[in-house]
Amino acid sequence: RDRIRARIAEERNFLEVLAYQCAQVLDRQRLTARDRTTSAALAETGRTLATIVAASPAAIVLLDLDGTVRLWNPAAEQIFGWTADEVIGRPPPVVGPDHGDEFRTHLAEIAAGRVLEGVEARRLTRDGGLVDVALWAAPIVRPDGARQCITLVVDITDRKQAEAAAQAADRRKDEFLAML
Repeated sequence: RDRIRARIAEERNFLEVLAYQCAQVLDRQRLTARDRTTSAALAETGRTLATIVAASPAAIVLLDLDGTVRLWNPAAEQIFGWTADEVIGRPPPVVGPDHGDEFRTHLAEIAAGRVLEGVEARRLTRDGGLVDVALWAAPIVRPDGARQCITLVVDITDRKQAEAAAQAADRRKDEFLAML
């Protein structure tokens, strides 16, 4: 009898250990399946974001807070003329020497957590011209805690020219009416 009880106790212990090990394997399989699902969803999100950035009609520029360009989308290439290969890893060539202080002030505001909305500025183009732009910028915090600046830039040159033409027309109308 004691031998039978001892054997039953050993079998029970063995079954408990086996059940525990099986539960661990099932938990690992569930976690692995969840990780795969999460990885697939993350990859899909990354592809979607890359498509949005590539297709955006607005220039999208990602900057480190020291001013180094980390992302330069096709719209930035179209608006300013420099390719991504020419600007990534360098300060943005669109900021001329006359606007360096303004640029550094904007980066400092972003570093402090502020968001810039619709700030109008003039930026250089590759051919040496100037383009009127409106820009929106906000801080991004990377997983390692480092901050970067994401900037959306829209070419408003046509709008500015239309506004100037409308103002000139108003002035001419006022001058004409004043002569009557």
